[in-house]
Amino acid sequence: MRRPALVSVGALALLVLLAAPVTQVRFGMYDDRILPASSPVAETSKRLRAEFGSQWVDAASVVLPGRPGAMSGSVADPPTDPVLDAYARRLAQVPGVRRVDARTGTYRDGRRTAPPDASSGRFAGAGGT
Repeated sequence: MRRPALVSVGALALLVLLAAPVTQVRFGMYDDRILPASSPVAETSKRLRAEFGSQWVDAASVVLPGRPGAMSGSVADPPTDPVLDAYARRLAQVPGVRRVDARTGTYRDGRRTAPPDASSGRFAGAGGT
């Protein structure tokens, strides 16, 4: 080659020109938010998210290993676990926590608002609760 530097610069410029459109690519899942704001679908979806947001999307699970997990009674004879009850009450007082479901009941704002029911058994396991 008589002029390798000139050929290299030209080839590099051509590659940069061909790659320019790719600089604006964003990878990820798409949904209605990629639509223009004036789109009726985008407007409706925005309103649904704002007014009917799912409270369970950000739900967190707290597992207490080593706590007895087996239900110690039926719905008519609810399980008693003073340690779990006290922990659930404290957890329900944490800012941002809307509700705590445990095998001993449902808690809000530091107090038990509902006793355990038939579905409370799902919070019991052999290794903990």
